[in-house]
Amino acid sequence: MKYPIIFKRKRTGSIILNAVLIAVSIAMLIYGTLEGESIGLYIISLIVFCISLGFNIFLICEKTLILEKDKIYTSSVFLPKLMIEVENLRGVEYSGENNSELKINYDLPEYNVRSILGDIELSADTSEGLWSYTITQKDVDRPLSEVKFLIQDLIITRNSTLT
Repeated sequence: MKYPIIFKRKRTGSIILNAVLIAVSIAMLIYGTLEGESIGLYIISLIVFCISLGFNIFLICEKTLILEKDKIYTSSVFLPKLMIEVENLRGVEYSGENNSELKINYDLPEYNVRSILGDIELSADTSEGLWSYTITQKDVDRPLSEVKFLIQDLIITRNSTLT
C-alpha cells in the first residue's frame, strides 16, 4: 500500500447548492435592476452565497485525516488535533445510527488510565481502547467501509510485524 493516504471532506452537495443560489441571486439582481427596485438585499445575498461557496471550496481542499505506516493524524483546522501511533491502535468499529460513524479505539501511553485507576475492566471485545475518535462520512471523501479497511490493515500489519 502506498502511504500517506490522505482523506478530504466531501462537500459536493453544498457547492452545487451554493452555485444554484448564486445564480438565482444574480438573476434576481438583474431583474431588480431592470425593474428599478431596491437591489440592496440581492447584493447582500449574492455576497453571502459567494462567501459560503468560497468556504465550502476551502473545506473540500483541506486534508482531514492522514494515514501513514506508523501513525494516524488529523490535519484540518476545524477538527480536534489528534496523532495516534500505530502501536497504540486497538481497533476500529462502526457506531451511530445506521453505521454512519466510524470509531477508532486507541490507548495513549502519556494518559494511561489503567496505571492511574488500576486494572479496569473493558468489554470482552479486545479491539476496545480507553480512548476513541469518531469519523463521520462528511469528514472523508471515501466510503467509511474503505476507511475502516485501511485502518484495520494498519493494525494487521502491526500485529504481523510484532510476531
